[in-house]
Amino acid sequence: MSTKTFILAIFLFLILPLIFVVAQQEHKPIEGVPVSGEGKQVPQSIITKANEYIISIVEQSYFNQYFEFIGGSVYSAGKDGSSYSVLYKYLIPMEDVAVSAPEIIVRLDMDGDVVSYRGPTKAYNFLKTKEQVLSIARKNGMYNPTGAEIVYGGQGYQSDSGLITESYMWDVFSDVVEEGTPYVIYIDIDSGNIIGKLAQGSTEIRIGEQSREFTPIGKVMPITTKPTFKSYLYIGIGLLILIFVIYILLKKKRQF
Repeated sequence: MSTKTFILAIFLFLILPLIFVVAQQEHKPIEGVPVSGEGKQVPQSIITKANEYIISIVEQSYFNQYFEFIGGSVYSAGKDGSSYSVLYKYLIPMEDVAVSAPEIIVRLDMDGDVVSYRGPTKAYNFLKTKEQVLSIARKNGMYNPTGAEIVYGGQGYQSDSGLITESYMWDVFSDVVEEGTPYVIYIDIDSGNIIGKLAQGSTEIRIGEQSREFTPIGKVMPITTKPTFKSYLYIGIGLLILIFVIYILLKKKRQF
């Protein structure tokens, strides 16, 4: 085997694969991406503070009945600093009813202070059933309502009367759109009162229209990574080794 062939073989079958494998192992998460989905990674003191925050809104008995702890996530330092997210499942007592945001999330900073909250802002009792709100929608001008789901209003819903501020509500909708008749009606979960409507020709937009394609926050999503300084350092070391090997081989060849 000639010297050139030997050097090329070393480069292709030893040095390059080694550099590639090492570089792939030395990645870190992009800022703001959750690096842990296990509740045990979040200190118990942080979970306790998240519990206390929710209880201050809905009271202890409601929390015990309707909230189920899921887990937590640790977020790496981004523009807002490192933070924790504590997740709960909202145990809505209705079978066969779609819920756009069944997970409740409390985000806290590293000191345990609440940064943001996505969840009920009062203790809902879910007194109105799906059949009842479909009937209410018919009585309020909706032609042939085709479905109803419970939605989280904090996602940004608009109506003919303005921005929706209710945290959870019924969203009754119809596939039949006629001039002057509502194709969406938002209804209070407990009282059955009309919160808002959307009718054909409305100048308002429904920001939350795509919520039926909603992906729960608790779902594990792919984490994108980027190379670190160590990755490039390993590549540089690999190239130096390659150059050194070539130099030794060429030197020995000249001696012969």
